[in-house]
Amino acid sequence: MIFCNPMPIAYKYQHPLHGKFAYREAADPTIVRFKDTYFLFTSKCGGFYWSENMRDWSFHEDRTLDIHGYAPDISVDGEYMYFCASAYLSKCRIWRTKDPFKGFEVVSRPFAFWDPHLLFDGDKAYLFWGCSAKKPIFGVEMDKKTMTPISDKVPIVRGNPARHGIDDKSVYDDEKRSLWQRYISLFTGSGPFIEGAYVNKIGDKYYFQYASPGTEYPTYGDAVLTSDKPLGKYVWQKHNPFSVVPGGFTKGAGHGSTFEDEYGNLWHAASVCVGVNHNFERRLGLWPAGVDKDGFMFCNQYFADYPKDIPSGRFDPMSIMPAYMLLSYGKKVSASSERGGHEAKYAVDESMKTSWSARTGKAGEWLCVDLGKECDVRAVQVNFADVETPKKKAPRKEYGGTLTQERYIDENEGEYSYKLSVSENGTTWKDFGGGTTKLPHKLWEGKTTARFVRIDLESLPYGNFALCGLRVFGFANGVAPEKTTATAIRKNATRAMVSWSKVAGATGYHLRLGIAKDKLYNGMIVYGDTSCKITFLNAEAKEYYLAVDVFNESGLTQGDVFKMSGGQNVRN
Repeated sequence: MIFCNPMPIAYKYQHPLHGKFAYREAADPTIVRFKDTYFLFTSKCGGFYWSENMRDWSFHEDRTLDIHGYAPDISVDGEYMYFCASAYLSKCRIWRTKDPFKGFEVVSRPFAFWDPHLLFDGDKAYLFWGCSAKKPIFGVEMDKKTMTPISDKVPIVRGNPARHGIDDKSVYDDEKRSLWQRYISLFTGSGPFIEGAYVNKIGDKYYFQYASPGTEYPTYGDAVLTSDKPLGKYVWQKHNPFSVVPGGFTKGAGHGSTFEDEYGNLWHAASVCVGVNHNFERRLGLWPAGVDKDGFMFCNQYFADYPKDIPSGRFDPMSIMPAYMLLSYGKKVSASSERGGHEAKYAVDESMKTSWSARTGKAGEWLCVDLGKECDVRAVQVNFADVETPKKKAPRKEYGGTLTQERYIDENEGEYSYKLSVSENGTTWKDFGGGTTKLPHKLWEGKTTARFVRIDLESLPYGNFALCGLRVFGFANGVAPEKTTATAIRKNATRAMVSWSKVAGATGYHLRLGIAKDKLYNGMIVYGDTSCKITFLNAEAKEYYLAVDVFNESGLTQGDVFKMSGGQNVRN
């Protein structure tokens, strides 16, 4: 199975009551396997997604649920699936069903909570909740029959940016803060958001996960603490963050869920930041995960948004490597038309925050990437963007959400129709893929030789033809790059600076970072630079090891592992 982030689902359009333009959103994913089917619940979709293979997802609408509550949680206990979502001003409902396609019934309305997670553990149940820059995440034991609290609430975790880099958003203090960010700070404080609780019991150990420092930041990720009891005391895992993707096409990997597939493999799903039309404009990412021999939970986010060939059956999560290399980065691009600030070059710059936009959304608009030479093309990922997409008006009763967040969730999934073509000479073309799809992010697979890759629009749901990425993958039939030499200096408990020598012909570099030579679980992809700042280290880890890998269009060369220097001021 070839898989590529962002997750290929039919992201729903949001039509804000007060904003000018429509945008798409999905975030805070919970995935479970229930009765041989995978179910995905995500914020602001008006129902849920389901799949039999985790790659091909269908949508089931259910607007009787609390669809405007952020961070919908689903948990399984025996023959029942349980659902709950966030609310500040009213008591939240806890629902359950034996068949989610036939609807849910309300079990209880215990109290108001935000970012909930239900954990069932034998004959006991626990509720975790919290989303604040001022308060911790709490947990409480619940009566399984009545789904009401039967214990005092227990604080589980607070942010600690001085010791834990994942909690530190001060690195962004020099960036302009939006009106929405300033408004939120009045209620929540200016510190990191501690949110998105999720707990897995693996063996006799409980792995408590939470997200920080804020969904709009590229270092938004998930950290993990462990305990031998559901309500703690939880201890910070020395390897942290568990999930973080600060560089590349899909930045951000926080507020998610960790689940087991049909073969017993662990996976982690989380939110990916776009944040152009709105801070909460987001997508989803999915990565292999695991627990190593020393009990550390980890995620394989190496080349986090490249196509991966996922084997059937049990596999070593760290063995999953990119199936193909990126051929389109920074290449020459031509187009039928373009708007100011949205030139064609932005379709190949590996950023979801920038985009090419044609002047219209009419059939006949096109974009073409010149790879520079004939290459072995294996896949093309089409990624649509929204540039001043006109919003739809709906009856007032259809709007919901928190203050300033009220929106209508479009019931129309919308369809894109386009043609992908390839050519060796720019004159004679042959089909590569395309057709009609509901997916704004879709990977088309094939095997051909081509220098030019072109997309021609036939129709789309709203607005102008706009792409945040026309990403071409395959091989350039050359040689892999040489190794680089690198240095890394730890500045303090949470930050380090890494630099390396430039390698001729390199497309980019990928750092691998960890607390031991055999635990390089974190990383960062870097394009167009030979240094980067790392801001997610931990005081608990006295030593860090890393390697800087080099890649080009023909292959990947992994660097030598070395120990990071500095850090004399790191104290327990």
